[in-house]
Amino acid sequence: MRNKKILTMLLSAAMVFGVTAAVASCSFGGTGNSVAAGAKTTATVKFDLNLEGYETNIVKDKQITIGKRVPVAKAYITGDNPSNLQLYGWYTDAACTNAWDFKNAHVEGDMTLYAKWVEQYTVNYYVNGVLTQSDFAFKGDMLEEDASLVAGFKYLGTYSDADHENAFDYQMPISGDLDLYIQRSEGIYLSDYTEDGEISSGSLSDYLVAYLGTNSLDDKGNIIEEEGWVEPYTVLTTVDGEIVEEDCTYVNFGYSPNYGDGFVELCLALDITQSQIIRVWFKNLGQAETVNMYFTALLDAEKNIYSETGAVYTQDYCYPNYTGSGVGEGIVLSEDQIGMDETAEWTYVDFNLHEVHTNGYSIWGTSAYLGMLRFQVNYKSKNEDDWSNEFLIKAIEGIPYEIVVDDSSAVKQLVSTAINTTPDALNNASNEQAGNPQGLVFPKDFSAVQNVEDGVQVYNSLDGLLFTAENEIVSRENGVSYYGFTLKVPEGKSIDLEELTTFNITLRNYGYAENITVRIYNNIDVPVNIDMKIAKRMNESKTYTANLYGKFGMEGTLSKIEIRYSSVGVDNALLIEGIEMTSFVPYDIVGINFNDKYCYGIESTDKVTVSFDANREGTLFNVSKSGASVTSADKTYKATNDGYGYATLQYYLYKDSNISAITVQYKINGKFTSGYTYALDTEKKGSNASVKLPFKSDERGIVQAVRFIFEGTGKVLVKSIDYSVNETSLPFYLSYEDIYTSWSEWKLGNMYEYDSALKASILTKGPTNSEMEMPLYIGITALRQDNMSVPHTTRNVLVTETTKIKIVYQNRTETDTMGFVASFSKTDIGNPDSDGIASFESKDNKIDCLMRDYEWSTLTIEVPTTYVGKYIGKISIKYAGKEIVIRAISIETGV
Repeated sequence: MRNKKILTMLLSAAMVFGVTAAVASCSFGGTGNSVAAGAKTTATVKFDLNLEGYETNIVKDKQITIGKRVPVAKAYITGDNPSNLQLYGWYTDAACTNAWDFKNAHVEGDMTLYAKWVEQYTVNYYVNGVLTQSDFAFKGDMLEEDASLVAGFKYLGTYSDADHENAFDYQMPISGDLDLYIQRSEGIYLSDYTEDGEISSGSLSDYLVAYLGTNSLDDKGNIIEEEGWVEPYTVLTTVDGEIVEEDCTYVNFGYSPNYGDGFVELCLALDITQSQIIRVWFKNLGQAETVNMYFTALLDAEKNIYSETGAVYTQDYCYPNYTGSGVGEGIVLSEDQIGMDETAEWTYVDFNLHEVHTNGYSIWGTSAYLGMLRFQVNYKSKNEDDWSNEFLIKAIEGIPYEIVVDDSSAVKQLVSTAINTTPDALNNASNEQAGNPQGLVFPKDFSAVQNVEDGVQVYNSLDGLLFTAENEIVSRENGVSYYGFTLKVPEGKSIDLEELTTFNITLRNYGYAENITVRIYNNIDVPVNIDMKIAKRMNESKTYTANLYGKFGMEGTLSKIEIRYSSVGVDNALLIEGIEMTSFVPYDIVGINFNDKYCYGIESTDKVTVSFDANREGTLFNVSKSGASVTSADKTYKATNDGYGYATLQYYLYKDSNISAITVQYKINGKFTSGYTYALDTEKKGSNASVKLPFKSDERGIVQAVRFIFEGTGKVLVKSIDYSVNETSLPFYLSYEDIYTSWSEWKLGNMYEYDSALKASILTKGPTNSEMEMPLYIGITALRQDNMSVPHTTRNVLVTETTKIKIVYQNRTETDTMGFVASFSKTDIGNPDSDGIASFESKDNKIDCLMRDYEWSTLTIEVPTTYVGKYIGKISIKYAGKEIVIRAISIETGV
C-alpha cells in the first residue's frame, strides 16, 4: 500500500504539471476576455432594499468592472423588527424570483439588485438533553440533517421531543422557532463505516494522526524522518460467508528497527461515563504482536481539567502526558490476529478504563471525559525497507462496563454468618483475643457501634465488624456519595489523643470501595479528618495508617469515630478487624527522612529555628540570616547514597519566604562533603516542589549526618531527600510484584519477596539450589519497554575506561562473598546470549555479613578495560547464602 500511495503522489504531480502547462499555453495568442477598444469598461450596480415601513441601513451603489463579480452586500433593519425579518438574498427582479449568484455570475452592464426579506427563526439543538448549539433558519426553508454535533459518537437521529419518540421531518418547511433533540450512542463510536442510509458523525480517518513513535531510529542510530500515515480505505471483508465492500481507516505505522511503539492518536473530548471499555476493531496486516492504549482523563472538557493521582490539574488535554502508564501491561495478540489477510473477519481488543487506578483512584470514577486516546502497536521491522506494519481500523467503540462481583456470594455468606452468629460464639471469640490496644477490636468492642446511615448495615461477626451497602454508588471528585456509621469509645477506655497520634485501621475490602473518610472527635467534639485510598477486592486484610501529630483537635481524649466510604461498584462490604491509636510513626523513604517530630536530632541555632510541622509533615526551618546553617547529630541509622544516581530534595517554600537555595552537605567517612546546592523554584511558592541533582562520583558512601546551608531568609519546610537510581539502573525499593511475575527473564519464581518496611526486595534461595543466581537483562532485546514501568535502560550499556557495576545490598547471613557475571553484546541492541562474546566473571567478592535492618552496603565491581567498546547486556548475581536483600543495581559509565 505504500507503493500505491507513492504512485498516487506521482500521478497527482503529473496532473498538476499538465494543468500548469495548459494554463501557460492559453496565455499566448488570442485576446481571451479582453474588451474591444472604446467599449464601456465599468457598470453601475444599484441595490434596492425593496422594503417599505422599516428603517434600514444604506447600501451604496457600486462601480464594478465588466466581467467581474459583485461583492456581497449586507442589508439589515435598524429599527423595530417585530417579525424578525432578515435579508434572505438579492434578486434581479422586484418580485424576487431570480436570485443573483454572487459566486459565479459576472457583471455585463448596469443593473439593479433587489433585496428579499424573510422571517428568521431560532433552532436550538439539544444533545442528550444539553443545549449544544443554536442556529438560525428562514421561514419556508428546510433543514439539512447534520451529525457533526455528535462527533465521536454514533448518530442515532434527530427528534422533535426530548424523549426521542417523534422523529423530526427534514422535508418539513420551517414555520417557527424549533427545539430539536439529537440522539447519539451512549458510548464512544468513531468509524468510517456506515450502514445504508446512515448519516456519519465524522470519519475516523479524519480524527487519527499516525506516528512512528519514540523508537524511530535505524540500526545506526539515525532518526527516521518519515512518519506513519492514515487514509480512508475500502476493503473486501468476509461477512456471513459473503464478500462485501466496507469502508475503514488504513494506518501504516512505518518502519521500526526496535521492538517499539508506532501509534495513532486522536484528540477529542469525549464523554466516557458510558465508555469504560474502549473496543478497537481492526485487521492487523503486519507483524505487531502486542497493543497498548494510553489516554488522558478529564474532569471538565471545556476547562481542560484532568485528574491524576486523585488531584485536579489544569492543562491542555492534547499534551501527551497520559494519565496512568497505559491500560494494563499491553494486550498480547493471538496468532490469528497477526499477519491477517484483508478479507479476514474483523477482530478486536478491549481496554478496560474502569480497571485503571492511580494512587487508589479509579480513572473512570474520577473523570468524565476522554481527552486524548493513543492506540499503540508494538513490533519490530525485519529490515530497513520493511514498511509493511499495516493496520485496518473499522471502529473505536465505547462500551459500558458491567460490574460483575465474582465473590458476591462470599459477601452474602459473610452477612449470613454474621446474622446467625450466637452471642456465646461472639463472647468466646472476644475472650480469645489477646489484649486490647488503645482503640477498638471486634467482636470484643461491638458495643462501640453508635448509629448507621441510610442504606448501611453493620453486623458483628467472628472476624470483625462487617459494614455493607447494597446499592451502587459512584465516586467523583466533583460530587462524592458515601455511606457511613459512627463508633463511640466503650465505657472504661480512655485514649489520650495528644500522645497517641497515629491512626491505624485494619480491614478487608470485599467490594469496590476506593476510599474511606475517617473523622476523629475529641471530648469537646473537635474533629480531625483523614482521607485514605484503599485497595479493592482484597484477598487478605491490610492496615492503613495516618499520622496526625500536631493536627488541630488531636488533644484531650477520644470520644467517637465516624467512618464513611464511597465506591465505584456494587455489593460492597468492608470487614473492619480493628482500630488502634499509637504514638507518632514517621513514613519511611529511601534516603533521609525529615517527617519526624523529633527532627532527626537537628538542633536550633541563633540564626535558624527548627520545628516540626505536622500539617505538612516535615521539618520547618525559619532562617533569619542568609548563610546560616544547621547540622544534624550523628545517627545510628546509616543511609548509603552509593549505588544511587540522584538525590531529590522534597520541600515546601512559604509564600513570604526569600530563601532561594539550600546547600546540602553529607557527613561521609567522618567528614562533610563539599555540598550539593539545590536552587529552589521561587515560582512554586506555596506548593510542594522538588529539585533533583546527580550524586558526585567522589562523594558517595555511608551518610552519618547532614548539614543545611541556607541562601536567603524566611521559612522553608524540608520533607525528605530521596535517593533514586540513574537511567542504567534498576530500583528494588518499590513494589512491582506484577512486573516481576510477568518478566520471565528474572527466573526468580517464588524466591522474590518485596519488603515494604525495608524498601527493598528479599531474594531467597530455593530448597534444592546450592546457589542462587539472578540474571538481569539490560537491553531491550529481552526487556521490552511496554512490560516495565520502573526506570530502566532501553539499550545495552557501552563499557568505558571507568565502568562500574554497583549493588546496594543487605546480607543477614554469615556468607561473606558474592559472585558476579557480566555478559556482553556487540551492539547496544544485541543479545548477550547469542553474540558469543566471553563473559566477565568476578568470583568471591567480599561483602558485609550479619547486617541489621538499618544497615546497607554497596558492592562495587570495576569492569576490566579489556571489554571497552563492548556492551553489557546482562548481569547475573550468584549468592550462596540463604537470602540477600537488594535495594538497587546500577551501572555507572564515566561518572
